[in-house]
Amino acid sequence: MTLTFDTQLVYKSLSSEGNFTDEQAEALTQHLRNVASLNAEHLASKEEIGQFETSIRTEIRHLKTFLTQDVTALRSDMRHLEERMNHRFLELEQRLTIKLGGMMVVALGMIVALQQILGG
Repeated sequence: MTLTFDTQLVYKSLSSEGNFTDEQAEALTQHLRNVASLNAEHLASKEEIGQFETSIRTEIRHLKTFLTQDVTALRSDMRHLEERMNHRFLELEQRLTIKLGGMMVVALGMIVALQQILGG
């Protein structure tokens, strides 16, 4: 199927109302004729556009589902990582507390020993 239109009417309209010269009107009419003669097989029908739209919408739904699952998995991984980090910080805090306590015991022992040596 090709698109058709009245080229003589276009030519007359361009010449008289559009202030085109005869050569300009003829050239523009020829270009319009070439465009109108395009084979409609290259154009998508409403049905094809509808099928494409349905396909795209389906693909978008699949992508949304995939992304939702991905985000959920990432959030789970982040919670797990946060729990591990909290546990390691607690372990570190306990180790530092034990070391600091040991240092305080040693320091107190040194103070007591110095007092005894110096005759206190």
